[in-house]
Amino acid sequence: MAAQMQNMLIPDKLPKNKEVEMAAIYLPHQNIGGDYYDYLQLSEDEFFFCIADISGKGIPAALLMANFQAQLRELVKKNHPTIDDLFQELNRGVLISTRGEKFITLFLGKYNRKTRILKYVNAGHNPPILVTSQGSKLLDKGSTILGMFENLPSVKLGQIPIVEDTTIMSYTDGLTDLENDKEQAFSMETLVNFMKTNYKEDVEHINRKLLTEIIRFKEKRNFTDDITVLTVKIFGKK
Repeated sequence: MAAQMQNMLIPDKLPKNKEVEMAAIYLPHQNIGGDYYDYLQLSEDEFFFCIADISGKGIPAALLMANFQAQLRELVKKNHPTIDDLFQELNRGVLISTRGEKFITLFLGKYNRKTRILKYVNAGHNPPILVTSQGSKLLDKGSTILGMFENLPSVKLGQIPIVEDTTIMSYTDGLTDLENDKEQAFSMETLVNFMKTNYKEDVEHINRKLLTEIIRFKEKRNFTDDITVLTVKIFGKK
């Protein structure tokens, strides 16, 4: 039942059109995982996407995920005057729901196709990798994890002009913490180099190639954590 509920929270269809395409990998360590990703079209010109990692596993994590998704979608649709207000409310919601016993890392991005600006906040999450023909960038501006403090110390908004064929890979720490038989980690450096080599491909191909790579890398080791990847390509043509 909980696994079915969790599957209902994850988008069954991601956009694929002349302006943007998205694809995801979702590998829960158990039948029920603590990772979450989402996409929501806010208007004709704007959409948001996010990825989150909820502490813990099993049914408690799935229930917290369901509550968090509902809160996030409601708050995003309200069009808060500042990004700080949005994240302060999300933080309070997590703190109330978990009584400070669990936390959530979150990356949230909002893109406007008219301004061609990506605005984002990273709340303690592994930094997504943005790659273009001009180079790569880690999306690390934001705040601390949600649910740890009564008030977030500060929230910094990241803003990036999107050039043609911008590819963004967001992921959870199950990917970069993955180890092989030699106890070597699938590091951030490995992932950045992978993206630099493959960012021009379509997102489905990038994800299939990454999945093949991590299965090869881990050798005989089992997955020890949930692994979630959300790859976004914004074509950004004028």
